[in-house]
Formats: sequence, structure tokens, C-alpha cells
Amino acid sequence: MVAVPDEQVEISLDEAQQDLSEPQVDPQDEVLAQALAEGASQVEAGNRAGVSDRTVRRRLREPAFRELVNQKRRDMITEASGRSSAQLNAAVATLTELLSSAEDSVRLRAAQLLIRTSVDLHAIEDVSARVAALEAELRGRAAS
Repeated sequence: MVAVPDEQVEISLDEAQQDLSEPQVDPQDEVLAQALAEGASQVEAGNRAGVSDRTVRRRLREPAFRELVNQKRRDMITEASGRSSAQLNAAVATLTELLSSAEDSVRLRAAQLLIRTSVDLHAIEDVSARVAALEAELRGRAAS
């Protein structure tokens, strides 16, 4: 039996939900995972985190830790993608201007890049929408 003190302990709903939804990660694991996600060698990552390369190898055998490293990589890619997306309109404007170049080879290359970029962006948008729909369907099945 556990004794409960007379004083009430208050915790916000946000704190309670965070405790349930996000497993706490050891600060050393955070440093190690970030270093690995950035491409550091196992020895270098271990040095940054203050652990041996043997510990690094052991942690990498754990699926939850590997997922932490992968999530950090995805976060870095998302951040870089956001920064490059901000410049996309300027790049398209430059290519559009080059379509008026006096040189045939410049116009041709600009047209090729515009077409390829457009097709690639549409494909990415389509695949993203399909993945989102599949994920939603899977969540629905898991909830049932």
C-alpha cells in the first residue's frame, strides 16, 4: 500500500499528456543520436556524448534508439527543406527570365529545368497525399 500525502499534487493536462505520449530521452542519448544523425562516426559521436564506442554500438542495436536517430535525421531534412522551399519562387522566377534569353542553349536548359521541377513537385505532392491517406487509414484500423 502506498501512502499519499495530505497535500494535493497539481499537474496540468499538458504535462500529463506529455508524460504519456513522449518517452523521456536521456540527455546523453540526445547528444549521441544528434551526432550520429549529423553523420559523425561512432567513435566521434561517442566522444561528443561522453560514452565509449562500445556503448554506441550497444545503443545502435536498440530499435528505439535507432528510431531516435532516424527521427533526428528526418527533422534535419524537414528543416533544410523548409529553408530551400522559401527560395523556390525566386529560383522559378530566374528560370522564367532565362526563357527569354537570346541564347538557344540557355532557353532550352531553363525550359528543361522548369519542366523537370514541375513534374517532380507534382509527383512528390501526389505521393505525400497517398502516404497521408494510407497512414490515416492505418490509424483508423488500429483504433477499431
